Amino acid sequence: MPAMGGHVRNFGIYRLPDGTEIVAKYQINGNLEFYTLENYEKDGQAEYRLDDHYNLLKNGQPTDWRLHDMPWTGRDAW
Repeated sequence: MPAMGGHVRNFGIYRLPDGTEIVAKYQINGNLEFYTLENYEKDGQAEYRLDDHYNLLKNGQPTDWRLHDMPWTGRDAW
């Protein structure tokens, strides 16, 4: 099931079109950030964020992907 219109599960694991799995995490300020599984497990920095139009940014740079390109894997990271 793709993530649509901002309906993203906190701690949900999503798959990018290239196969990378990323963890969604809402911050205290309400911002949504995404971490690779490796960075999430190491308490590392978020590599991905969304812009105001649901385009995915990696390290602040635009990618070719949007929120709807990322299906939820059915798994959560806790």
